[in-house]
Amino acid sequence: TGIAVLNGDRGNGQFAINCEVTMKFNSLGIKLYPNPVQTQTRVQFVNTPPLTETFNVTIWSAEGAMIMTRKETGYNLFQGVTIDLSNLSSGTYVIKIESPSYIDAIKFVKAH
Repeated sequence: TGIAVLNGDRGNGQFAINCEVTMKFNSLGIKLYPNPVQTQTRVQFVNTPPLTETFNVTIWSAEGAMIMTRKETGYNLFQGVTIDLSNLSSGTYVIKIESPSYIDAIKFVKAH
């Protein structure tokens, strides 16, 4: 017999909740404009993030494929950063911005 790692019923979400209690989901608020996007968009946090923290900015297709990734400081994201999306095809995408303590995501549409 081994030692049980999980002490909750399978599939009840208890384990995931316990593991990610330090993460703050969608607490910084992402503002993205214009949306729909033509060639470029401006991404900005609505609430003040930790200004010196590094955030990974990733763009995902609706199918879940990573299209682009870059790193930005909380300071830059609070000021607003411009992202060139002219090479994307028309469709729906998700931009995800995350650090060790925060994760925010927002959908956007790319139009031609």
